[in-house]
Amino acid sequence: MKYIKREQFIWNFLKGNEIPTFFKNVSLNSTIFNNPTNSSNQVENLPLVINLSLFPTFLEYKFLNEESYSTIKINNTNLSGAGIHIQPNQSLENYINKTLSTQSRKNLKKYKNRLESSFNIKYEYIYGEISDIKYHFLMAALFEMLTKRFDEKNMESVFLINWEVYTKNLFHLINNKKASLFVIYDNEKPISISLNYHIKSKILFSECGAFNIDYNKFGLGHIDNYILLKWCIDNQYVYLDLGNGVSDYKKKWCNSIYEFQYLIFYKKNSNISKLIIIPELIKVKTKNFLKKIGVDVYIKKLKRFWNNSNNIHTINTKTYSVEVLPISELTNYPKLIEITVDLNLYSFLNKPIYDFLYSNIEHIDNICVYKLENKPQEYLIKGKNAVSILKFIN
Repeated sequence: MKYIKREQFIWNFLKGNEIPTFFKNVSLNSTIFNNPTNSSNQVENLPLVINLSLFPTFLEYKFLNEESYSTIKINNTNLSGAGIHIQPNQSLENYINKTLSTQSRKNLKKYKNRLESSFNIKYEYIYGEISDIKYHFLMAALFEMLTKRFDEKNMESVFLINWEVYTKNLFHLINNKKASLFVIYDNEKPISISLNYHIKSKILFSECGAFNIDYNKFGLGHIDNYILLKWCIDNQYVYLDLGNGVSDYKKKWCNSIYEFQYLIFYKKNSNISKLIIIPELIKVKTKNFLKKIGVDVYIKKLKRFWNNSNNIHTINTKTYSVEVLPISELTNYPKLIEITVDLNLYSFLNKPIYDFLYSNIEHIDNICVYKLENKPQEYLIKGKNAVSILKFIN
């Protein structure tokens, strides 16, 4: 008999729809995911101790031989998630009205309307078929958006650090309907991408999402949640998992906050099993203690410092002020040099231009941008109904 087995739950469950061989099933409310590999031999060959990590508390499990085993449950420190339980016959409108505050509902409508009023927006859910060319194009866009987003927050991304591991076999998973990409485009440019895993066509796990930070005012995270939830309801999913971390915007959307647990199973009538679990418990509690005192955060900061010192993941930002002008005052600026919007040479103008579109409900096709003669740090943005002067400080 094997003495101990160590296994991580969430990775195999997400990537391969696999259930540990020592479980009869895993369930979510009335939805049961049976383990097709169960057999009497597996019951007989269970190890004395099983240490299963990263089991989310929104799920329940049925152990193969629970009458012979005791269980110790320990929450992971600083590791939680948020999701949405979807009730049978749940409508999108009903859920939003019930869960989001009045102000949040107004903001969601405003974000979506202004995004679609300002740009040529299209939405695409890629599930079951993607070409190799398109896959690499979208993954490059996701990588760039994640990089810029975490540079802006001056934080390290676990997904970026483990990019090769997390994206391994992803192309095949998408084509086999075990993963998907939801993309928001401005014309042909991806401005928001979420990477999702599908579990038994019942649970959608949003593994990673990123958006172009130049479009920050348009609330792309909220629009992304709205579209993902709509897709889940339309396809009769029972749970939308918005992934690790419980940010304020997730709290607005979710009706489920959960923890990740260590589940340590050990044979009741075995003195050996009781000895084996001692070092396992010490390791788990030590990891949790180190997280509690912030050692993991300190290590991430060291990695961040190392990456920055090697010119990895760095971006330049420019500080600017905005002066709103009446259109009638355009005559005070007779010498203007028009420039093309969204050229790489002037990419630093994108965010202020998009903020201008949001604030003034203008469309990008109606915008003209000018350099002010003899004022190299000043630019004029002109729409149909509004004009602003940008003054860059650095």
